[in-house]
Amino acid sequence: MISQPKSLAGILIAVFSLSSFALADPKIHVSFGKEQGIPVLRVHGTAQERGYAHGYLLAKNIIKVLDQIVGPNGMLDAQTFQQLSQTYAKNVDLFGFGEEIDGMLSGIQAQLPLEQRKVPSLGRELQREDLIAVCLLSDVKGVQCSSFSLWNHGQCVTVRNLDYYPAELLAPNQILIVEEPSEAGRMAWVSVSWPGSIGCYTGTNEQGITVLMHDTNGNSPDKPQALTPR
Repeated sequence: MISQPKSLAGILIAVFSLSSFALADPKIHVSFGKEQGIPVLRVHGTAQERGYAHGYLLAKNIIKVLDQIVGPNGMLDAQTFQQLSQTYAKNVDLFGFGEEIDGMLSGIQAQLPLEQRKVPSLGRELQREDLIAVCLLSDVKGVQCSSFSLWNHGQCVTVRNLDYYPAELLAPNQILIVEEPSEAGRMAWVSVSWPGSIGCYTGTNEQGITVLMHDTNGNSPDKPQALTPR
């Protein structure tokens, strides 16, 4: 269940019940739509295939979110984002998730003509480094989050506040992503995120193990915080 209190628009409260979403219908491998009133993206396959599906189904949403991130009321000004995109993003360790980024870019390119792939606030076409930079936002602007868990008689509920900013950017664009990797040994997992992000700030795998990213500076500069939990 995800709720967005109107009085606290910037706070995302996520209470995970994995059985409600992960593998709910094994025939649905790639889809995007409302489930129980919540926007849910389901992707299945290899990293490249999952990235492609993410990019293809949410192409316009990704451009919109990126434009808002860099916009006048966003998280970064255009110059800072350009530096992040063109310099930092090219040297970052993606923990092997580069194929997913490449697939996402291919999906966006297949879905949108060149003119629609331009990010207005950047004044140019979306690039691979821009998608990587989206995974680095928490390294530049630290997350400010909290969570708690309740359990009784073997049942556990985890509540998570994504106290991130700006509220007008994240709250309206939050989605639930269900990933079903086809690679041997990889588990299905659920994450609360936004279009274009392959990182994990709030995630639960099919065994019920939950990982939540709080404000931290514990990683080395070349290892994105958002990708570490994956």
